[in-house]
Amino acid sequence: MLRKLKPAQIAEQMCLWNQQLFKNISSVEFLNQLWGDPDMQEYHSPNLTFFIQRFEKVNFILFYFILFYFILFYFILFYFILFSFSFLFLFPFSK
Repeated sequence: MLRKLKPAQIAEQMCLWNQQLFKNISSVEFLNQLWGDPDMQEYHSPNLTFFIQRFEKVNFILFYFILFYFILFYFILFYFILFSFSFLFLFPFSK
């Protein structure tokens, strides 16, 4: 289903979802700056903690998705070149 959508549409939906999550964060959660303290973050800044954790997970997934396709592309390119040259050595075109 995601393949049928344009990348701009996916990015737009992700931005809209992030906007809604960001709107749920109260100003007190920013002012107290308790999201860095592991003991206090769940009690004093749950929305901000959720937003940060979700942001990190999405970045992790996108990074490995892009890295996977980058490696896959060069893997296919490498083997294409390798097999092309081996084909030339096995079946030379000279008479």
